[in-house]
Amino acid sequence: MPLEKEIRYLDEMRMVLYDQEWAKTAPNLEVYYMERGLDEKDGLRYDITTIPARSDKSFEDAVHVGINRANSTLRGVSGAWIKEQKIAIENGQVTAYQVTMEVTFVLDD
Repeated sequence: MPLEKEIRYLDEMRMVLYDQEWAKTAPNLEVYYMERGLDEKDGLRYDITTIPARSDKSFEDAVHVGINRANSTLRGVSGAWIKEQKIAIENGQVTAYQVTMEVTFVLDD
């Protein structure tokens, strides 16, 4: 079965983002990606959603932000893979931590 990939943009998500100050002025970026129909086994469909998450505290907190977001919008979250870590720097100081994670979940439709 071919993968179906969907993209959600910032304009669709501004009201639910963690960092509301950033969201007010940020351009209409790609916020997350969904790959549907990754695998099917025993009547269950396995999907992946790629989620970037930010925190001003730490990478660990950014992971928690992302997992909380995933759990609030997806059922059957079964794991996550941290694909990328980035930091934002202003005037020589770290101002934000960002992770990009792939969240695996089982769709029970």
